[in-house]
This record gives sequence, structure tokens and C-alpha cells, in this order.
Amino acid sequence: MVDKINFYGGNTATYREEYLERIKYKKLVNLKGTIDIWYKNYDYGVINDHGEPVILVENDDVIKGFDGVGEGVRALNFVSDAFTRFRQKYIEKMNNSTLGFPPYMDGLVPMKGHVSFEDLYANWQAYSVVKYSAFLEGDTSIRDYASFSDSIKNQLKIYLKDFPITRSGFCLSSHNDIKSSGLIIELTKLNHNLDYYKGEIIQTLEFKCFLDLAHSYGFYVDKNAPWRLMSNLDDPITRLFVRGLDTDSYYKDVYVDSSQSQKAAYKSYVSRDTKHSDRTTREIVNNLYRIKTHYDDIFALRDFIVRVYSNMVSSVPYFTEMKYNQTTNTIEKVNVFRDDLGFVSKEELFDLLVMVRLLEVNKYTESEHLRISQKVSNILKNPSLGFRVALGYIGTEMAKFIREDFTKSK
Repeated sequence: MVDKINFYGGNTATYREEYLERIKYKKLVNLKGTIDIWYKNYDYGVINDHGEPVILVENDDVIKGFDGVGEGVRALNFVSDAFTRFRQKYIEKMNNSTLGFPPYMDGLVPMKGHVSFEDLYANWQAYSVVKYSAFLEGDTSIRDYASFSDSIKNQLKIYLKDFPITRSGFCLSSHNDIKSSGLIIELTKLNHNLDYYKGEIIQTLEFKCFLDLAHSYGFYVDKNAPWRLMSNLDDPITRLFVRGLDTDSYYKDVYVDSSQSQKAAYKSYVSRDTKHSDRTTREIVNNLYRIKTHYDDIFALRDFIVRVYSNMVSSVPYFTEMKYNQTTNTIEKVNVFRDDLGFVSKEELFDLLVMVRLLEVNKYTESEHLRISQKVSNILKNPSLGFRVALGYIGTEMAKFIREDFTKSK
């Protein structure tokens, strides 16, 4: 009998012990059907195949709950459908064997699911406005928008990498929640940082059954949170759920009758999907469920700039400085009032957006800024191209950098 291994990451006394425990878990836990989003697949659910940040279209047509369980918890409709079938099958197996539920997952009840990106970003943007306004309130060089623009650019160069302001920057940051992808279901509320509970779960026969069955229904299990299911968009089974095909008949053919291979059965069932028969699961999901964030970045940036400047002027509408009065031959205190926000040209805003996005992906250089801004300027001057094409070009250029850092294998 193999002795149980204890993992103590997240509950150690020293940094060295913490490091060793984290390494132990990382090296010893290598189970087929799991995915590692801490150290490897950290682009999961937030970028498309082209390296462009994507978010869900948040409406009730694509996000749904679970039949009779997990009140208030929701996920993408095909994720919810796949989980409902998986849960039914697990309970059926459990009722016909000595198996129970995996530790801490009694009933396989969804505890957490989709969270709204829009809500997360709105809260973050409000926080960012206050944060950047506070940096600039005491800057006595700011008298109008022109001087404000110079000052905030300096602040952005310092803080943007860790404190993004565009939707694209926030989407790829650690401040976003992976559950905003709609692909995630969590079956407990355990602390993700405590490895002890993870070790207890993964070293049971129930978890092995859970893992194998989840895999057969198109789910990964998160290596670093083994109570978390994540829809695998590259699994052929997921495509059946995405298109709402007859998965009951499919599972009967493959797993009961075994009259044909899984590959042949899959081909047979996919052939019924005449509307999108030539599309992969990822293409269907990207076209029907997601939108690219970079087309809204210019509006988010303008809103941010207006709110920061207005917030700063509202908090500190004027400041005092010492000036020489020739009439009285004395030094006097003079109140200097800040002007209201003036008009910001489209060209200035796009140039600032290029700078901001380069800083957010940690690839800013003056030469890159100049190269992309000049191209954007030419696009904006061309009446047959214009605004949306310029945003698309910026998105494409940033995607090149994102692919370098976020997708090591692509």
C-alpha cells in the first residue's frame, strides 16, 4: 500500500519551506486529464487562436444555470449541459458501486461559476480612476489638459504593467477572474492556496473515477484546484454539446455498444451538424459566444482620461503658488485654477492608446510606439479605412506580442 503524501503549500512557516512544498506539489501531481493554468496554460479562456483578448457576450441566451442544483451559479450553456450529463452519470455509477463522492465535493453541486467581466472591469476602472487621480492631485505643473497629458503619461509608464486601464489589458491581467470565461465550474469553496486539501482529494479512488468520467464529458480538471472543472474546447465531445447534438446516442454507441470506434462515431454525429460542419469548436465559440476587446479599448481609454482629469480637478480645483507682485514689491500667494478638460483629438487619443497597450503588454519602446502610431495615423487619414480598421490594426500588433508571452506552444 502506497503511503499518503501530505502537501503543505500555503501553510508553511518560511519562504524556503513554502517554495519546497510548492515544488513538491508541482512535480508529484501529474495526472492525465488535468490542466495547469498556474505555470503553463495561463492563457486559458482569455485569448483566441490569434492571440487577441476575448470576453463573453453576457446575456441569458448563452449563459445558464444547472438543472435543480447550484442555485445562482451559471456557466456557458454547453458547459452547463455537459456538466449536468456528467453529474448524472457519476451519481448513477456511485449508486451501482461502493464509490462515494470525492472529498469535499458531496453531491457534485456547483458552488462557483461564471462571473461578469463587465462588473469586474467596471469596479477595476473605478478603482484605477481614484488611484491615478491621487497620483496627480499634487502635481502643480498641471494647469490644463495639455500639461495633464504629459504628467499622466509619465505615471502610466510607471504603473501600467501592473495596473492596466484598457479592457484588453485588464482581461489578460491577474486582476481578471478566469471564471469570467464561462468555461469554469467549481464544486467547493476551498482555498486555492492550500495544497493540503488538494492532496487529500487527488489521492482517493473517488477522485480517479471523477477525473476519468469528467474527461469523457469534455472537461479538464484543474491541477491546482482539483474541484474545478474546465471545459476542454479541443475535445471532440465538447463540439457535440456546443451544437446541441444527440450526445446520449453518441455515448451509447461509443461506450455501450462499442459497435464503432470513437473516431467513427464522432464523425457520424458531427456530419449531422450541417450549419457549422466545417467549423472547429474554438471557431464556433469565438464567433457565437465571444467578442474581441480591442475594438472597445479606445472608448475605455477616453472614459478613463476624462474621469481621471475631472476627478482630479474636482478634488483639487486649484493650488497656490508664490509669485512676485511688482506693484507692491512683495511675494504673494496666488491661487492657480485648473482649466476644464478641453477637446482631445482623435489622433492624440489613438497615439495614447498605442502607448498604453504597448506598456500593458510590457513591450514599450519609443521606436515601436512611433512605428505603430505612424501606421495608425495613415489608416485614420484614409477615408476608405478609418476608425475600426485602426483599432483592428492595433489589436493585431498587440496580439503578436501576446502570443510570444502567453502561448509558448503556438
